[in-house]
Amino acid sequence: MPIASVTSQALPAMTWEQLEIILTDEAITPLQQAMVRHLVGSLREQSRFLTLPGVLREIAVITLAVTDHLGGERTMSSSP
Repeated sequence: MPIASVTSQALPAMTWEQLEIILTDEAITPLQQAMVRHLVGSLREQSRFLTLPGVLREIAVITLAVTDHLGGERTMSSSP
């Protein structure tokens, strides 16, 4: 399949519940899990006022906040 046709396809559909489950699974602590539930719930309510790129940006920000611990561990383990 040509690269242009692959990159021009739409993203797969996902429910808010599926997004919350995925991000909660990435959270390590109960506090992070509660944060995910709160942020995804808030985004769900506000999504009707945002553009699609705005919603995707917010999902990316939540993902970065939840997975921030991964970057720190990689940095620490890769240092001499």
